[in-house]
Amino acid sequence: MSAIMRRAHRFMPHLSPALLDAALSGGGPVGGASVRVGLRPYALGGLPAIGPVPGLPGVLMAAGHEGSGLSLAPATAELVLRQLGEHPPPRGAPLEAGAFDDMLPERRLHAAAAAAAAAACLQRSR
Repeated sequence: MSAIMRRAHRFMPHLSPALLDAALSGGGPVGGASVRVGLRPYALGGLPAIGPVPGLPGVLMAAGHEGSGLSLAPATAELVLRQLGEHPPPRGAPLEAGAFDDMLPERRLHAAAAAAAAAACLQRSR
């Protein structure tokens, strides 16, 4: 966590070293800001769950990205937008059950992201 917070300053210079030190030491909010952390939930099978929630019409879920939420955000957004616009995800998208079952677990997530990104590129080129 310490390394992540220190690197955060590089991308968000407004996070002062004093704020980061206070947050890491449990010193509480500094200058009206505080640091919050959360869990990185994962979905069974290693693929994020993106799509309608069964039994709750009109509710979509995008969860279970594990530690890859930021890198998968563009592909996730593309899938959610397609579903909001009533356009189904393309065949072979990460949500298709079993699409990547024959791959090693650590490769499934990357294959899912690549498939979603490729589908988004194809859609834009049409």
